Order: sequence, then structure tokens, then C-alpha cells
Amino acid sequence: MLSQILRYLKTHGEASASEIAIALKMDHQRTLTLLDELITKKRIEKYKTDKLPCPCGCRGCTTDSCSSIDIYKIIEV
Repeated sequence: MLSQILRYLKTHGEASASEIAIALKMDHQRTLTLLDELITKKRIEKYKTDKLPCPCGCRGCTTDSCSSIDIYKIIEV
């Protein structure tokens, strides 16, 4: 499964845990565990972003659904 996540990130550049879980048909919690393992192995990195459009489409709400999310990407060697 680790290699599938790495392949997905190489193809897509970066993605959220939810995007990865959906694309690879994995349980969300299992995806997070595997992502943490890849971070520990220094294969990927995680950062927060708030540059994505509001998921509810309101353009300015203050709900938790509109907060920043974690994005994962390959560490370039």
C-alpha cells in the first residue's frame, strides 16, 4: 500500500489524505497511518493549506469544514 500511495503522489504531485483514500479505495484512518509511516521514513512531507476553495461553496464561512487541511507530497531528493 505504501508504494501505491507514493505512486499516486508522484502522479498527482500532492493530495489530501481524503483524496488518496478515495482514489485508492482505502479506509481513511488506514490512509493516515500509512501517510504517517511515509513521513517517518522521510519519503513524503505534510503541510497545511488554506488556499483551497471552501468545500461548502459559501466563500467565507467560519465552520470547521472550511479550515485548512493537511496536504501530502513527495520529498524531492
